[in-house]
Amino acid sequence: MNTKKVIGGILLIIAGVVLGLFVSLYVCMYGGIVQLIHGFQAPGGIDASAVAFGVMRLAGGGVLGGLSALFLISPGVVSIFYGLKNKENKKADVDELSPFPRR
Repeated sequence: MNTKKVIGGILLIIAGVVLGLFVSLYVCMYGGIVQLIHGFQAPGGIDASAVAFGVMRLAGGGVLGGLSALFLISPGVVSIFYGLKNKENKKADVDELSPFPRR
């Protein structure tokens, strides 16, 4: 077992969750609401493009947060998986972890 890879994988997963929450909640949700408010309070009337982009940020917040989290969580899982592999035969325990039987 390689503890550096496992610890690095756990840190990547934690960073992925934090990044996903930040992008989803702060950048998209909070930023979309602020952009909507500024679009409705425009000095020359309602700014349609600001309102439209604010709605798009609100609607796509979950997808963007999930994708940004996925870019850090997936290498973290791979790092943990290969950090736990058996050093004697250099083969990961795919047969034990896989739901599909090997032929």
